[in-house]
Amino acid sequence: MFACISETLKATGFTVYPYLATVPSFGPWGFVLASPRPLRPESLELPVPTRFLTTSLMQSLFTLPKDVQTSDVQINRLVHPIIVKYQADPRWAWYH
Repeated sequence: MFACISETLKATGFTVYPYLATVPSFGPWGFVLASPRPLRPESLELPVPTRFLTTSLMQSLFTLPKDVQTSDVQINRLVHPIIVKYQADPRWAWYH
């Protein structure tokens, strides 16, 4: 589903930056930063003080592990909501 969301946003013309973060009590979660213009994640800075997040940690979130791929998926469309199929994958049952 993470890859599908990323590729769907990319197909609309956005430049996408998928990243992972560990959410306490939930484990790893995938997010996608999308922008109409290219960004440089390695140069992002924190605009406000934070308790746990550091600039270097934030920048490292955009380096995905080898087992997380964001390609080779279909994009989601209203007329063909493939994301429903991805969500119904039995491998997700482990997370319920």
